[in-house]
Amino acid sequence: MADVRQFNLDLKKFGDGQLKLIGQLQRRAALVVMRDLVQGSPVDTGRFRGSWMVGIGVPNRAVISDKMIGEGGSAGETKKKRDKRVRQNTRLTSPESMARLALLTPETVNGREPIIISNNLPYAVPLADGHSKQAPSGWVGAAVARAKRELDVVKVRT
Repeated sequence: MADVRQFNLDLKKFGDGQLKLIGQLQRRAALVVMRDLVQGSPVDTGRFRGSWMVGIGVPNRAVISDKMIGEGGSAGETKKKRDKRVRQNTRLTSPESMARLALLTPETVNGREPIIISNNLPYAVPLADGHSKQAPSGWVGAAVARAKRELDVVKVRT
């Protein structure tokens, strides 16, 4: 009987280790996809680039306005000044993007829940479909494919 209990404990320990590994791979893939989506986003004002959201288990349905991005955002701000501010604050390393990426911790990403990266602006699907000369059709799928290739390399090493 003790052998069965020990086997169950060993099996649980193995399963927990696998979930930890899956969580690490999920975080790595999410960071790669997020980086590629932000860098590959077509930019006019920068609002689209700054609107990539991270959800764990459920999509983050938030929609941001250009006034929510970075410092400033006053009602009297000129379009040129606003566009410059938004472009400067929608890089992957902007405080807003870093705050979203900070959700990807070992405590929140544990291998049990999917990581969902979304852009909820109404023109996100047309831009993903190539309605911008800056980003061809399929650029979102290409970001996912790059992450998959990177994870395949990790699997080969382990």
